[in-house]
Amino acid sequence: MTPLQAKLYDFIALNIRYKGIAPTRREMAAHMGYKSIGSNIHDLLIRLERDGHIIIHRNRARSIELVNKSEFDRGFAAGRLSILSEIESKHCSSIIPPFVPASASRVS
Repeated sequence: MTPLQAKLYDFIALNIRYKGIAPTRREMAAHMGYKSIGSNIHDLLIRLERDGHIIIHRNRARSIELVNKSEFDRGFAAGRLSILSEIESKHCSSIIPPFVPASASRVS
């Protein structure tokens, strides 16, 4: 997996993990720093699918499925933490729910 593919894959995986659905093509383009959706995102998605990392269900919105969900977790061990940290800090504030300690959620 190339660094660009890994960046997109991790972004898709984070969206699926925290929102329950894949990001839109527009969200992917914004995350990758592209000004338009164009062929760049399409090419990356096709390569990820061809290499067996994702499945794209045609003619359905937000229809990307991770083939091996544990692959995302292995990305942490493979040294992609810096990419994931960048994703979380710059682009995922609306994806990742805020942490609320259990003690703070109790009403006395």
